[in-house]
Amino acid sequence: MLMKIKYIIYILIFISITIFFIGCSQNSNKNILSSINNSKNNSQPSQKTYPDWFWKMPSSENTVYAVGYSTASQYHRDESDNNAIEDGIKNLAIYKSVFIDAESKSIRGNDMSLLYDKQIEQVSPETEESIRKNYQVQKKIRFPDKTIVLIKLGKDDESEPEASEGLTSIPLEPKWVSVLPKEPNYLYAVGLFKSSFREVDSWKIAEKKARILLAFTVEAKTKGMNMAVDYQSIIVSDIKTSAYLSDIQVVERWKDEELNICYVLVKMKDPTGVLWKGTKKQ
Repeated sequence: MLMKIKYIIYILIFISITIFFIGCSQNSNKNILSSINNSKNNSQPSQKTYPDWFWKMPSSENTVYAVGYSTASQYHRDESDNNAIEDGIKNLAIYKSVFIDAESKSIRGNDMSLLYDKQIEQVSPETEESIRKNYQVQKKIRFPDKTIVLIKLGKDDESEPEASEGLTSIPLEPKWVSVLPKEPNYLYAVGLFKSSFREVDSWKIAEKKARILLAFTVEAKTKGMNMAVDYQSIIVSDIKTSAYLSDIQVVERWKDEELNICYVLVKMKDPTGVLWKGTKKQ
């Protein structure tokens, strides 16, 4: 009987020791995994977004600014830089002077859905040639998958573009996403596009939509339509425009990360010199 009791005691002691060591081993493994994860988090910097000059563009009454985009690979960085500059030159020419021939069969208000039969932008060879002779790349930022440059009309010197750092977060949602700014003698428009696989394409499409809306605004004011190209009204169901736009400025950009939509705000001096119908002079 005594031997059986001793045997049972030995078994209980053995089980207790085994459970103790298993618990210690599990805690040790958890600590090791936690240490590894913390090390990974500390060694990986937070993902950078675009630089401040991309979100809020420089502005001047004496010149025009534009952004050039290019996809990139780590093996052809110089080629990516050159492609971004080439894209910037073409965009600069568009913002300096462009003829827009467009037709929309439907433009809605709140979701800004635009359905075009055609949307043609033409830049004269003379305009593009003059831009190529007189531009300067001011800033540049490289990402693993793209290169973006800030380019302006006019050359100050022969200095190399400044390398920029991206911000750690996207700016807060600006007011103009829902309500267009109002400024005497200026027209504003917002273009937006749901981001595609290549985000640089989404920004370019959003910019083009904003320019088309500027052209529609000029057409509406010229013909005395009682409408406003903004987010608060249903605009028109069918409109055509053939308009020359010049000295367009990209004011700001913003991205809704939750909905994955790129927004671009543009403005230009009002070439019509007329007020909307029903608007009184201040």
